[in-house]
Parts: sequence; C-alpha cells; structure tokens
Amino acid sequence: MPLDLGRRLLESGVVQSGELRRAVFESLTRGKPLARALADSSSAARALLQRPLEGAAHPSMRAVVPQADLLRALPAGMAARLLAVPVRKDPRTGTVDVAVVDPLDPHVEAELAFHLGAPVRLIAAPLAEVERAVLLVGRPPPKDPLSSTADYAAAPPSITDSRPEQSPRTEPGVAPVAAPASTEEDAVPLVRRSRATMRAPKDEKNTLRAPPPPPSAPPQPVRVPTERPPRVAPIPAPVANTRPAVTTQPQTSLETTAPAPRAGDDRSEAVPLSRRRDTARPPTTDPYEQRKEPAVQMVVDFRAASREERAAAAQARPAAERKSTRVKLEPKRPPFPSLTPVLEAIDVAQDRDALIAALLRGIATTSAAAALFAPRRGKLTGLGAAGNLDPARVRAAPMSLRGALADAIARGERIGTLDPVADRELYDALALERFTSVHVLLHPAFVADKPALMLASYGMGDVLESSRRARVLATAAAAAMERLLRR
Repeated sequence: MPLDLGRRLLESGVVQSGELRRAVFESLTRGKPLARALADSSSAARALLQRPLEGAAHPSMRAVVPQADLLRALPAGMAARLLAVPVRKDPRTGTVDVAVVDPLDPHVEAELAFHLGAPVRLIAAPLAEVERAVLLVGRPPPKDPLSSTADYAAAPPSITDSRPEQSPRTEPGVAPVAAPASTEEDAVPLVRRSRATMRAPKDEKNTLRAPPPPPSAPPQPVRVPTERPPRVAPIPAPVANTRPAVTTQPQTSLETTAPAPRAGDDRSEAVPLSRRRDTARPPTTDPYEQRKEPAVQMVVDFRAASREERAAAAQARPAAERKSTRVKLEPKRPPFPSLTPVLEAIDVAQDRDALIAALLRGIATTSAAAALFAPRRGKLTGLGAAGNLDPARVRAAPMSLRGALADAIARGERIGTLDPVADRELYDALALERFTSVHVLLHPAFVADKPALMLASYGMGDVLESSRRARVLATAAAAAMERLLRR
C-alpha cells in the first residue's frame, strides 16, 4: 500500500510522527500522492526523495524519459497518483520497465501489470524526475469534486426540475377528481404541483361542461359522370416573323397598347410591343471574314520546359538547402559484449590516449555510435569517436556548454532527442542529420566536482543497459584520471 513508504520512513527516523500525520491528511483530503506530501511536510524526506530509493532487488535511474504510447494506455490520472511512468518495453519478453518513486510498493506493480496487460519491472527514480515525466505527456489526474471541504461546499446541488410551473390541461367536460378528506397531515409530493390541482372545486356550477356536438348532416352522394367530356382542339402555335423590327429612335417608356395606324399608312398591322428593342442595327458583314492572314499554330512541350526549369532551380540552390535523404538508424542488438575487459584496460591505462581508446570501446558495446568530449577553455572539444562516426568531424569545432550539454551536467545524465536549433553544434558533430528521431545518451564524468569528460552515444539497443554501463565507465574514468594526475 502507499502508506508503507511513510511507515518505513518513520521507522528509519527520517520523518516524525507529526510530519507523517500531516502528509497523510494532505494526501487524503487533497488527493496528493503520499510521496509528494511527505516531501512538502518534511525537509529530510524531501532530501531523501531527490535521489532514487535504491533497493537490493530493484535497479535505479536518474533521468526519466517517458514512453508516450505506454503512458496513454493507462487510465487518466493513474500515473500521477501512483507516481509511476512507463519508460521502456522489452521487444523480446514484453516486460514493461516502469520508473517509480517507491519500488517496494506491490500495489503499484499489480495495478500497472493489470492495465498494461504485461509483466512489469519497477525501477527506482527521483521524485522530481517522475513528476516532470508525467507533466511532459500532459495527463494530470482528474480533480475529485469531494476531495476537500471547500470543494464539497462548492459542489452543485442535487438535480431538480427547473422548468416553469404549468397548470394541468383539463379535458372539456371532465371534472377534476377531489382528494379524499383526511384528518392527518397531507404528505409532501415528490413532484411540485400547481395550486389548481391541490383541491377540486366543490361547486358543481363551476364545473366546465363541453357543449353538445352539432347534429351531423347526412353525407352528400358522389355523382360519377357517365358521358365523356367534349374534346378541346389544341391551340395553334404563333408563327414567328422572320423580318426583324429595327427602330431608329430609342424608346424611353413602354406603352400598354400598340399605337393605332396613321391615316395613309400602307402597313396593314402595327409593330407589337414584344419586338420593340433599344438595339442598334446588326452588322451586315462577318468580322471574322475580314481577317485575311492565317492563324499560326504553336506547339509547346510544357513537360519538357518544366523539367528543365526544375533542374536549373535545383542546381542554383545551395547544397545546404537541398532536401536530404534521412534513414532510420538501426540500433545495436543484444547480446552485448562484456564490460570486464574494458574496465581492466581503464584501470591499467598509463596515458591519456589509452584511457580514451578504452572508454570509446566500452561505450560502443551497447551503441551504434560513440563519442568522447572534454572541456577546454569553457567549451567542449572532441577527443575521439567510434562506430559509424567520423573522428575528424567530432574534433572539428568546439561546442558551447548550453542546451542538452548543460542539462546533462546539471542532472548527471540526459537521454533524449536533440534540438537542431538549440543544440546545433552537438547535432552537427554527431552527424544526426542522416537519421530521424534519434535518442542520444549524454553522461558526464566528474573529477573534484567538476566535469572532466562527456560520454555521448546513440543507436542504443537497450537504453537502461547503456545508461548503467555509462555510469560505470564514468566512475572508472574519473578514478583513472585522478590516478594519472597524481603521477
């Protein structure tokens, strides 16, 4: 149960009984996870939960990179309430690795295994990293309206009928039924009724009666004609006049009747109103017959012209703006080589070059590409590369300590994609423009609390195994560098 974490912290002396009671009260009334409530109520618990709660049978991790598809498969709010984030699914066994604050809680393992439909392995992680991973996916827990006294007071009242009261419709001729007299107090009805239906009128004179229906008249018989109706001759169509009527004077108004013919006029009929138009005389010659020169026929191959234009535009563009062909990076698959020979080579390294070669060989055991950087004059310079990386490109230009590099130094490790704009220098040094959606592992090695080396790799077949080996290599490299500096 989630209270086991508080019980263990109380028995170990990390929190006091009053702090535990306050944390349990906050968790029950406000719906806050117990780990977050303990961190808010106790400074000692906050300092303890800033790092993974490492157990004997559970691995640990410091940087949590959530798997969005696995996290969205859980019910809304479960990841935030249990402080559990799925980070990886083994393609061979189907086991889902889940980063949790308390890896000793069996309730979390049972709940996640039920909803994910797969076996679950719990991995200890810091509280802040788990909360940050939950916020990255954007699945906050739903707010419980009855979680606190203030929320309960603000809860909406019970649902009632908000429609306006209407008087009941009474059929004509039907008197309302009166309620029987009773000496006891009337019960309150569940549905509010209007005052008109509470008691029936006792006076029969006020009772509405329907008027008697009028006497119905006998139906008229339907007469069926026995003779066929007379045949009607069709109306002849009007004969169109082929002679167009041309007017020389424009008409300003229309008359309702045609003007009568003048005396001495030879025309036998008047011009009808439908022929009067304010139009000019039509031309007597065809304008197309006046053009004597023949039309020139042009044949243009538009497809050939477009191909030539596209080829010329492609040659005119610079090489940086041309569309690059990206491929999907094939990660290094297990089984991975043993790290024991590499650690032995690091322990017996006598110079800087032997140490760099051993570190690159160790990083490349689980990654398709590996690189090594060292700080110099406030910037990082490349020392070497392994796998499908060009060492000359890694050593080409120094990089500023910003973006992903600064985040890795501050957190101790960083696993994720790089921003092509903010991390442009590291993006070019690792030649990531060839691939799509590549996760890069950055792990610094510290000497005297200062970053002395930066291990970088991508194309990892197992992210957790790569992170564990990078942590072991960084520790061994720091010890070897201190030994070389004391010589």
